[in-house]
Amino acid sequence: MSWDKLDNKWVALYTLPKMEKSVAFSLSSKGYECFLPLYQQVRSGRSQREDRDMPVFSRYLFCRYTRNNRNLIMQTPGMHSIV
Repeated sequence: MSWDKLDNKWVALYTLPKMEKSVAFSLSSKGYECFLPLYQQVRSGRSQREDRDMPVFSRYLFCRYTRNNRNLIMQTPGMHSIV
């Protein structure tokens, strides 16, 4: 598939472990449209209950960008590769 067909389409990004939220926040603050599906995980400790938002797909998030911005995406801290 050529890059011309991928311009402005959703692409999966593969991140370093536990960096999904950080990468999504960083890319969103740069103006990219990102999608990171989350679910709420409930953990019980000794005397407290903790709710955490966890990614549905571990180490993956989705982003829209043009091919001209590929290098800028890859330079984002926490990024591993583009799928």
